[in-house]
Amino acid sequence: MLNQPANYLLNSILAESNRWEWNLERQLTLLGVSGGRDSTALLMAFAELKFPIVVAHVNYGLRGVDSDGDEQFVRDLCEKLGVKCFILNVKDSKSG
Repeated sequence: MLNQPANYLLNSILAESNRWEWNLERQLTLLGVSGGRDSTALLMAFAELKFPIVVAHVNYGLRGVDSDGDEQFVRDLCEKLGVKCFILNVKDSKSG
C-alpha cells in the first residue's frame, strides 16, 4: 500500500500531465536521474504509473567514489525496474 506522500506525488504527476496534455502514458519520456532523492522519487513514480521511460545519468566524477556510487545506484535501480538506462561517464572520457 502506498503512503500518503507517495499518493500525493503520483496524483500530482497525473494532474499536471492531464492539465498540460503531456500524454505521458503514450510517449517515451527521458528522465535525468542523478541518484539523489528527488530524481529517484520521480523515477519511482513514473515506474509506478507505468509510463514508458528511459533514464539518462551523467557521472562527472566531481565527488570521487560518491559519484561512482551514484552511477552504480542508478544502474542497479534501473535494472531492478526494467528501465533502459544510458550512462555518460565524463571523468573517464577526459583527456590529459
